[in-house]
Amino acid sequence: MSKTNYILKVDWNNDGDFDDSNEDISSYLMDLNWGRGRNFATNLTGTSVSGTLNATLLNTSGIFSPFKTDGALYGNMLPARKVKLKIGDGSFPYTFPLTFNQDAWTGYLQSIIPYPDLHGRETAVLTAIGSLGYLNSKEISVAPQTSRRSDQAIGDILDATGWSADDRDLDTGDMTITRFTVPADTKTIDALRMVEQSENGFVSETKDGKIRFEKRKARFEDTKAITSQATFTDATATDNLSFSVMTQEDSLMNIFNEVLAPFQQFTVAGASTVWVHSETGSSSTSIVSGDTRTFRAVYPTPDSANATDSIDTWTTPASGTDYVGNTAADGSGATISSDLAVSVTKTSQYMDIQITNNNASTGFLTTLQARGTVVSQSDPTTMVKSDSTSQTTFGKRTFVTNAPFIPTSIEASNWCAYNLVRFKDPLQNIKIQFIANRNDATLDKAMTLDISDRITLDAHTKINLMSADKDFFIESSHHSVDRDRTHAVEYQLSPISAIYKFWVIGVSLLESETYISY
Repeated sequence: MSKTNYILKVDWNNDGDFDDSNEDISSYLMDLNWGRGRNFATNLTGTSVSGTLNATLLNTSGIFSPFKTDGALYGNMLPARKVKLKIGDGSFPYTFPLTFNQDAWTGYLQSIIPYPDLHGRETAVLTAIGSLGYLNSKEISVAPQTSRRSDQAIGDILDATGWSADDRDLDTGDMTITRFTVPADTKTIDALRMVEQSENGFVSETKDGKIRFEKRKARFEDTKAITSQATFTDATATDNLSFSVMTQEDSLMNIFNEVLAPFQQFTVAGASTVWVHSETGSSSTSIVSGDTRTFRAVYPTPDSANATDSIDTWTTPASGTDYVGNTAADGSGATISSDLAVSVTKTSQYMDIQITNNNASTGFLTTLQARGTVVSQSDPTTMVKSDSTSQTTFGKRTFVTNAPFIPTSIEASNWCAYNLVRFKDPLQNIKIQFIANRNDATLDKAMTLDISDRITLDAHTKINLMSADKDFFIESSHHSVDRDRTHAVEYQLSPISAIYKFWVIGVSLLESETYISY
């Protein structure tokens, strides 16, 4: 059996590095498991969920007991501390071709729970979540914008969370969104999914903790998706890349022979008054001297037309027009509008108007209103593509996408056609398991292979699941290392036939064995 090092580090003091005392906790490791990737091996119904890492740690000294006040980590075992796992870290000797110092997983601490034992075998369980899970703890909004490529929209969402530009790996998108906005209080993952679905792309986490966005044509263009990176076989020679278990997923559950995609356009009107504060006249609200009040102007309002959607641009409130301050509730006193300091926060559904009274007297807001350019929805359209042959064979199976940013009816129709061709017939989704450290070559591949990489399966030498070698994409990976340092790996795989049915100019036979992509 081959061996390597597993280096687990936590940035306990949150200073951005892993170099401080007790931040390398590898010597406490008893067992660990980690994983990333899709929850199901298809990009139509499967999405990349938050990665997870769980580690059992030896805790005889109580270092991982959060309430031990004299413990070395007391006060620092807090959520969202960065966690990093490396494989192959360390010094020589290592047997060729092992790769050194590979990031295997990066995420954020979720919890540490000690498990005391009166017999002295005290442990603690460290649980961490990946970047997507960390981001999904945040609710965001994105102000309305026009002509945003899908990768730019992903960037806007990440900007709204405060996610660093250095922690992104975004393909240049194939789709341009006509009108892009994210309503207030939207979960980050929901916003990312809407762009991902509209593009037909893939949002995931990388081994080093970045947010990765693959455009829909990535697997036609990326080298590691075009060329097989490894061949796993059912032959069991000691130097082979051999899988120990292969499972075929239910192929019928992933058939869709009617595909629907929405298409929505919008119109933007000129600026008008869209909201008026209801307390006026003798009921005008007061702001005492030096006090600050925040009023939220919400749109649409109850009396808005049914088709109204949001505000494209809020007009910054103007003194004397949108707000008027007076020393008397009925407006009979002195006007003090110039002594009111106003600041605003704008989203597509509301504008917060913060008003501070800098006058020596109590002020009354005799007028408070908000103006903006109203966005109205056109009549919604749903584009549909279906295949009667598949419906006759398998029954009608419908998929409706949540893809609100598809810009035109042509692209919505193409979206449907693209996915109908891919999923109207059964696909051979496979799950394989193998022991990574059975030999040096397998351990090296377990360290370097990644989500979306292309691999080959030989499942016809000893078993009869296939009649010839076939290529697949890795859609998820899960690793576990036990206390004897046996390293087991599981990959969920999708067949390349789901992608490479599409026409390449000068190469493919159109509509007999391939179809036009978009």
